[in-house]
Amino acid sequence: MEPQMLAFELLKSENFEYQGTKYTVRLNRNKSDNQDYAFIVKNENSEETKKYHFAEEVASDFLKQQGEPLFDVIPEIIKGDIKAGII
Repeated sequence: MEPQMLAFELLKSENFEYQGTKYTVRLNRNKSDNQDYAFIVKNENSEETKKYHFAEEVASDFLKQQGEPLFDVIPEIIKGDIKAGII
């Protein structure tokens, strides 16, 4: 069985700087089912990337529990991972 490429639609792209390092964040949605999301963080200085995947259900549950869209807190999640050395 051959691996399949998944097509993602770019929903949003943002650049930000944190602790002197520039990052680009891209939020994407799976074109085949519109229920799988990914955001990709790229460290523009080192060219390293980190991918995060989540389902529409996770985003919906987050909104119900926290009262704010998951998409709005992604920068804080990323900054936490930067501090922890994950990105």
